[in-house]
Amino acid sequence: MKCLLVLATLLTAAVLLGAAAESTAVTYADHEKVDKGGSLATANSFGCDSALFPKPAKDFLKSVIDRVEERRLKSSGRK
Repeated sequence: MKCLLVLATLLTAAVLLGAAAESTAVTYADHEKVDKGGSLATANSFGCDSALFPKPAKDFLKSVIDRVEERRLKSSGRK
């Protein structure tokens, strides 16, 4: 009985892993496409768009990201 349970578990795992291997996992969008805005990726069940920010908002977001990165490096002991 235990052998049958182990065999069923292994068969189920093999089928699920095989199905997962057939699907595409990642869609890469390069920097230029993201910076222009618009649709990045679409499929039957989802869509992904990027928004265009005005220049002051881009500058603000860049400064926030720079400060976060600076604090992260400072807390890890690197500079």
